[in-house]
Amino acid sequence: MIDAYFVPLSVDKKFSMKQFIMKYILFIFSCLSIPFVYGQTGSGYLPVSDFSNAAFTLAVHEVNFEGVQQNSNSGRLPYTSIKGSPFYIDQYQTADLFGANGKYSGRMQVKLNLASQEVYFIGEKDNEYVAPASFSKRVVIFSDNEAKDTLAIFERNIPGMQLNNRPIADYVEEMVNGKVKLFKYTKRYVASADSMFGTLKRYYFANTVHYFLSDEKDVRLIKKMNLSGIADLLGDRGTLLKWAEQNRLNPKREEDLIALIRRWNFEIAYK
Repeated sequence: MIDAYFVPLSVDKKFSMKQFIMKYILFIFSCLSIPFVYGQTGSGYLPVSDFSNAAFTLAVHEVNFEGVQQNSNSGRLPYTSIKGSPFYIDQYQTADLFGANGKYSGRMQVKLNLASQEVYFIGEKDNEYVAPASFSKRVVIFSDNEAKDTLAIFERNIPGMQLNNRPIADYVEEMVNGKVKLFKYTKRYVASADSMFGTLKRYYFANTVHYFLSDEKDVRLIKKMNLSGIADLLGDRGTLLKWAEQNRLNPKREEDLIALIRRWNFEIAYK
């Protein structure tokens, strides 16, 4: 019998060659296992250059927040117990996804979750998955499967966009494109109210909406939702304001606000 000696922490301990080989094999196996385990659980997907070989996080249809009466042990509430919807549109729509620097990620069926700020898509075996944020910075949603007509455009992490002196990392909707862009930021969250004389809580999705104007210089929050306030932000000298008053536009109505910015872009700003 040939003896081998292993010296950990400066303490001499005697092992047989067979024991030494077995421990060495177990050590190597454990080292090889670590990257596989952590690669799957750390961020939910493996870092890859496109969608083709990624392992994605499964979509979860529930919220996690404090104060939930039912399922209080987990602090989670399923969407079916909340009135309303967390999604921009409940049905899956054809969409193009773009990552950082405008790199095209792919076309797939998606739903935008405004409450969790996640993009759901149909993946392998028709399961719902969450698209990695690095692949879905910009989402172009189409109104048809042939992708002929654009329904909505969402983008996140727009430089310079702030609310209460804090950068907005959430998705915002591009309402008007042009020299001056109009963005809509919908913050969707779970609110609660008492029912049954205060003995029960009912939960519903609520919205807080803000609008921003963006040009080549900066991004500005529309604080005063009236004609004079918007005209001041645009630097209008009376032409736009006069046109809006003649057409009885009220910027508190979203369709009128869109018409106002489009008028500025196409008929005034480029003259």
